[in-house]
Amino acid sequence: MNDIERLNLVKWHILRYDGLRASNGSRGAMVLTVDSLLVVGITFLLNSVFSQLINTNKILSWLVIVFAIITLAILFASISYAISSVISIKPASQLFGKAPKHPFFTQRDTVDSFNNFEQFETEFNKTNIQNMTHYGLGELWTVINQHYLRYQNLRSAIKTMRIAVGLFIITCITLVVSILVLK
Repeated sequence: MNDIERLNLVKWHILRYDGLRASNGSRGAMVLTVDSLLVVGITFLLNSVFSQLINTNKILSWLVIVFAIITLAILFASISYAISSVISIKPASQLFGKAPKHPFFTQRDTVDSFNNFEQFETEFNKTNIQNMTHYGLGELWTVINQHYLRYQNLRSAIKTMRIAVGLFIITCITLVVSILVLK
C-alpha cells in the first residue's frame, strides 16, 4: 500500500466512525425522548396520587409514590447515560490519554496550532503525506475511542430505560389497584 492509499484508508475510517457516532447520537436522542415522556408520566401519576391521597388506600398510595421515586432515580441514570452517548463531557485527551496533535483533522488542534489563515495555509502546503497520515491516524484513534465510549453509554442508557419502563408499568398497575380497592 502506498502513502496515498494509506491516507485515503485513514480518511475512509474516520468518515465511517463519524457516521457511527452520528448514529449513536440519534439513538441517544431517542432514548432521551422516551425518558422525558416517562418523567412526564411519573409526574402525572404523582400528581394523581397526591390529589387523591386523602381518599385512597394509604398503603397502596405510598407504594405508588415509592415506585415512582425509584423510577425517577433510574430515569435520571438513563438520562445521564443518554447524554453521554450524544456528547463527550470531557476532552478526548482527558478521556483517552494524550494523543499526538492532529491539526487539519480536528477543530481544537487546528485552532490551537495556528494563529491566522496564512500560518494555517503555509503549514498545510508544506505538510508531507507521511505527516498528514500521522495526523489522520491521531484523529482516527480518537474517534474510535469516542465511538466505543459513547456506544457503551448508549447501551447503559437503553438498559436503564427498559428498567424504568418496567417500573413505570408497575407504578401504573399499583395506582389502578389503589383506585379499584377504594371502590
